[in-house]
Formats: sequence, C-alpha cells, structure tokens
Amino acid sequence: MKLVYCILDYHAAGGTERTLSVQANYFAEHGAEVCIVSTETNIIGNPFYKFSDKIKFYNLNINYHRVDGKISPVSIFKRLCLGYLHRLRLTRLLKEIKPDFTFSMFGHEMKFLTRINDGSCKILEFHFFRYYKDVEIRDRSLSLYKKVFEKMKLKFKLNAIDKYDAFVVLTKEDAENWRIFKNLHVIPNALPSYSDRISECKSKRVISVGRLSKQKGFDILIDVWKLVSEKHPDWSLDIFGEGECRNFLQEKAKGNGLYNIEFHRPVCNINDKYLESSIFVLSSRYEGFGIVLIEAMACGLPCVTFNCPCGPSEIVVDGESGFVVPAGNVELMADKICTLIENYELRIAMGQNALKSVSRYDIDVVMSKWKELLQKLGKNEDINS
Repeated sequence: MKLVYCILDYHAAGGTERTLSVQANYFAEHGAEVCIVSTETNIIGNPFYKFSDKIKFYNLNINYHRVDGKISPVSIFKRLCLGYLHRLRLTRLLKEIKPDFTFSMFGHEMKFLTRINDGSCKILEFHFFRYYKDVEIRDRSLSLYKKVFEKMKLKFKLNAIDKYDAFVVLTKEDAENWRIFKNLHVIPNALPSYSDRISECKSKRVISVGRLSKQKGFDILIDVWKLVSEKHPDWSLDIFGEGECRNFLQEKAKGNGLYNIEFHRPVCNINDKYLESSIFVLSSRYEGFGIVLIEAMACGLPCVTFNCPCGPSEIVVDGESGFVVPAGNVELMADKICTLIENYELRIAMGQNALKSVSRYDIDVVMSKWKELLQKLGKNEDINS
C-alpha cells in the first residue's frame, strides 16, 4: 500500500507536524510505502519531530511564503501562478508514485487535489476547528479588504471538501459544525508515546506548552498567574514554546512583576519537563484538539483548561482528571489552579485518573480507526504485509 501526505513543511514544531510524524511513522513501520510531499523550501534545519528512515520525502519548491499576507494585485497574480505550478508538479509526482491514498493536511493543494486523476483515494485532514479563521480575523487588526480576502480564500478551500473521499476532523464537538458533509469522519490525534515514569506532583511548578501566539492565550494565562502568584509566590510557571508573541508576553509578565514566569524554547524531550511539573494548564482561545493535554496526562499531570472550542472538554473530565473552566474566566481558572496547589492528594488522584483516561488515545487504538477508514474506502491491502 502506498500513501502520500501533502503538507506545507514538515520541519516545524507544530501540532499538525506532530500528527503527521505519528501517522506516517506508524504506517511506514507497518509495511506501507509512505511519501511526504512539501511545498516550502526548508530553512529550519532538521525536522523537529523524528521521522522513520523508511519514509521518502519530496519538496516541490513552490514557496507560498513569498506571497503570504500580501494582497496587492501583483501578489495575487503571483499566488495564482504558484498555485498553477504546484498543481503541475504535484500531478506529475503523483502519477509517478501511483499512491493508493493521498492525504492533504489542509494545505494549498486541498483546493485542487481531488481534480488530479492519479487513481488514488483523496483524504482531507483538518487540524483546527471549523470557525478558527473567523476567530483569527475578528481578533487581528486587519483592514476590511484583508478580512474579505481572508474569508474568500477560506471559502474556496471549503468548497472542495465534499469532493474528497473522506474528510477527517479531530473531535465530535467540531464534527457538529461540519455535519452537512456526508464524507465526514472523526479520528482524534494519537498519543505519540508514553513515559516510563509519572510525575510525583511534588514540585512547585506549573507548566504550559504551545506556540506563543494569540490563539494559545498565554496573555490570559499571565493574568491568571498574577492571581495565583498573590497566594502562592513560591510556585513558578514554565511556558515552553516559540512564536511571534514572545516579546510581548515577556514584557507583560515583567510589567506585572511576575518574575516566577519563565519562557523556554521548544524541546524534543517535553515529557521530561512534564515529569518535573505538578500541574498542566491550557489557556487557549481555540484548539483543533489539544495534543499537549494528552501528553501531560500521560505523565500523570492533572490539567486545568479553558473550555474552548474544540477538544479540551472531550479530553479532560471536569472534577476527575482536572478542571474544565469556562473560556476566558480568569478568576475561576486561578481558583482551580490554587485548589490543586493547596491539595497534594487531589493532584495525585487527578493525575492518576488522567493517566488512565488517555488510554483511548493510545497509538494502536487511534491508528486502528485509520486502518478501518482505508478499508472502508475500498483499499483492502494488508498494512502488515
């Protein structure tokens, strides 16, 4: 069985790249021929996540980043030219590889992939939530022209969804937003790995992980931590991530006198950091799933999360494996963190419940759903052959 995954760039330390590495590695190690096709020239270096040596990589050298965010007539014309070149090169490559399945990770190819007649089944994976772009457009300081342009781009993409053999989203909650599509399937992200240890929940350390962007709500978390720190100044908050808001967040923490907040670059051994902590916090404005939650829970950490769309409320059971707080409620999130800080036995009990509950995201459990989907689409090759 031959599989092709299409993505902008697989080198980054994002959730989509993490999911791609898990899926592609699993299939490659279970007998499938796996190829990953990217469009952007790599400037990062080695991939942040490890990929199997059995996977083949192709770069189409399209480089959409040269026109991203630009809406002048010249830039729009260049974007159209890049799209034409992308389709031409991808068509040639797919007809050469002759895959059984071609996956789009919601990149630029999603608009035209189903029109490439290479004989493969086409599967679209969506790693955000239905209205993420509306949230971004609302929260960003964009001109009316740019807002219209962004909505038009998304509309063109959405018009292609029903042409795919399968459209896969991550949560039941988000599936409700897409229920008009008959090709809709729900398959969550898989837990990449288990730690051979769990946290003792004794350190005076709270951890949060994610891109330093407005989406992840670390500006809100700083407001939360100001309240927590007033009661428990001996506890620290460690944030692991990188992004465009780093300077703003560091200045905000400093301006509030919160010198017990530390910002760290992303690390490959994030499990070690979970094990050194006692509580995990997710303050996002929205999520596609929240893979950092299941990573932390697999290390025995109780979690405090906003009930943002979509994912956290399906992952964390309020009052059992952590606390699920109404989105944006700073005071209540601070209160729940303080509750865990002040009750060691509760941290341990919730952490153990968290560890038990993430078994439903075990890689074999989740990937069996993918294998069932591929068989349902009519390709009955034995993946273990």
